[in-house]
Amino acid sequence: FAAVLTVSLPWLYGWYQGTFWRSVLTVESLRGVIGPTTLTVGEDFVEEAGPVTTARAEWRDVLRVDRGPARTFIFLAPLIAIAIPVSAFPNEAARLQFEQMILARFEVSRPKSQDPPSHN
Repeated sequence: FAAVLTVSLPWLYGWYQGTFWRSVLTVESLRGVIGPTTLTVGEDFVEEAGPVTTARAEWRDVLRVDRGPARTFIFLAPLIAIAIPVSAFPNEAARLQFEQMILARFEVSRPKSQDPPSHN
């Protein structure tokens, strides 16, 4: 039995990955789940709303804002971020302007106790 299982396991795994997931993850099954999202940046909050979920956080609760080569990230938790792709902006100047605006709101919202200690 062990030999049959050892020999058939790679085939079974390949079938599972190829056939099962392909039948489950279809355009029809994902319709309404994956779709356009809307980013709202308020004075006190940031919100990303999609077809199924909405993530909203007060600026004071945002962990950090990072810039990557292809996306700008607004981290709501250590492993949860709003990702804004470069393609959302008409040009690099618009991206920089947006990042400056969100960084300003992020920094203003930080309580003084969360500021890193100064090294004078």
